[in-house]
Amino acid sequence: MSTSPLLLRILFATSLMVICFVVGGTLGSLSVSRTDGLAGAAVVLWYSVIGAVIGLIGGLIIPRYLSGRSLKSGSLFLGLITVILIGVLLYQYNHPSTAPEELPPETAPEQFPTESEDAISYSADTIVAQQRATSLTYEPVPGRFR
Repeated sequence: MSTSPLLLRILFATSLMVICFVVGGTLGSLSVSRTDGLAGAAVVLWYSVIGAVIGLIGGLIIPRYLSGRSLKSGSLFLGLITVILIGVLLYQYNHPSTAPEELPPETAPEQFPTESEDAISYSADTIVAQQRATSLTYEPVPGRFR
């Protein structure tokens, strides 16, 4: 069975690119804290992109210096490592090791005071009277200005 050198070079370059993408993302995630928010996610993304570009450049240059047999074994080795790495990442994504954060307990709706001797009655008349007392409308005083 003969394998095309072009296919081996493509496998080598893409495998090295994916591996460097994951390594860059891992290094990026180690350099940010949990409190960085979206800025931390952007840092991790750029570490991953830079790693992928470095891996792609290396994946295009390195096969030129390899013989046919070492290119074949190197491509298959990197392809196997890439498949294992993607499998591990998918497993970690589907089975997170940390428990989800607990949601805060529901609070009871605000209770208004009931009608009693000490409680204020929240009737419509009281609310209208409070609005009139605190309104900032200008009402001229009769007889001061002619």
